[in-house]
Amino acid sequence: MQITLQGTYGTYSFDPQDAGCRLGQGGMGIVFKGDHTNNSGPVAIKVLYKEITANISAIERERQSAGIRINNRNLIRMLDFVEQNGIFHIVSELVEGKTLHAHLQELQLANKKMDKTAALNIINQVMDGLSALHGNQPPVIHRDIDPSNIML
Repeated sequence: MQITLQGTYGTYSFDPQDAGCRLGQGGMGIVFKGDHTNNSGPVAIKVLYKEITANISAIERERQSAGIRINNRNLIRMLDFVEQNGIFHIVSELVEGKTLHAHLQELQLANKKMDKTAALNIINQVMDGLSALHGNQPPVIHRDIDPSNIML
């Protein structure tokens, strides 16, 4: 069941029934791999939970976040915010790889610890991204920094 979204900056499609397209889920919604049909590139499409979208201020905050164009190598670029049939979607660039959470789990299973230099490198990159957010006018507060939201 392919869904096509017409956004402000492009047209996107994804299939929420295809298990291979489901990338994960968190406190805000479920994330799917989709396509930017205008340029045939992959995107991440977060479908926001109805409970979140019932809060008007939360929707406006997400709409503003999606409209911010900050170019920083340590931040995922937001591409669009689409409302269709009462369902809200956030479209962003797709970053392949694994999360810090998954990496830490792998280390734990192998009974290993993260190398200090590697940990400092990750921390510095996170801080660089946060600095770009906070230096924006108006400043942006991330609100959900945790290992599952940090891509390696």
